[in-house]
Formats: sequence, structure tokens, C-alpha cells
Amino acid sequence: MTPRTIRKRIAKHSALLRELGKTQSLRFDSKMLAILRGSYKKKGGLYQVINMRGGNSRIIYVGKSKNLLQRIYNDLRCGNKERHPLTLKLSSQRHGNVKAAREYLKSFCKVQLLEVRTPSTRTSLEHFAIAVLDPKYND
Repeated sequence: MTPRTIRKRIAKHSALLRELGKTQSLRFDSKMLAILRGSYKKKGGLYQVINMRGGNSRIIYVGKSKNLLQRIYNDLRCGNKERHPLTLKLSSQRHGNVKAAREYLKSFCKVQLLEVRTPSTRTSLEHFAIAVLDPKYND
């Protein structure tokens, strides 16, 4: 890969990351479900979870999914999959159990979503976002 190609890829990913940061922040509630069903049903993309506690917003997790509705609503909000990395990390490091971790997400966090159609771009953008943003719960 040439230096020029690398610069182009960094510029593209930086623009997408800025676009993600400008999207609507959604609370983990029923309004979010309506938005997900309407705008993101069966769409893949990138998401970031933001801790809004204490007036300081901080990105605590970045992830990708081939189905944002399923990942955000079912896995995180409802906890149908207790194996979601963020839920597990919150429960083991902060809250002691999965139910308390889900309650923390509902009470103090918001999520921002960006549709990204190609799997390869989703993957490279996720890696770029984690490297640049250094979210607390991404290893």
C-alpha cells in the first residue's frame, strides 16, 4: 500500500467518524426502537455507546454490526444475548451482573449509529475508531 493510498484511507475514515459523531444520540428506550425499525432495519454499520453521566460525555464502546437493529436493541437494550462484549465488561468490571449493566446503559448512556454498507469498510472503520477514540471498554 502506498503512502498516498494510506492518506486517502485515513481521510475517508476520519470523515466517516466525524459523520458518526454528528448523528442523533439515542437513549436506550422505546423511541430508539422506533428509529431503529424505521431507519436501520436490516442495515449494517458502526455504532458508538456514549456515557452521558455527570455532564461529561465519553465514548465507552465502539462496535460494528451487519444488523444494527438486532445488535443495539436486542443485544444491548433487552439483553437477549448476555454475551455482548459491552454488557459482559460492564457487568464484570462495574456492576456485578448483566441486569445492572443493562440498567446502567438505559439510565446513563446513549448510542449513535452510522450506516456502513460494505463489511470491509465496517471492519476497517471500527478498528480506526477504536484506535483514535480509545473507548474504555474496547480491548
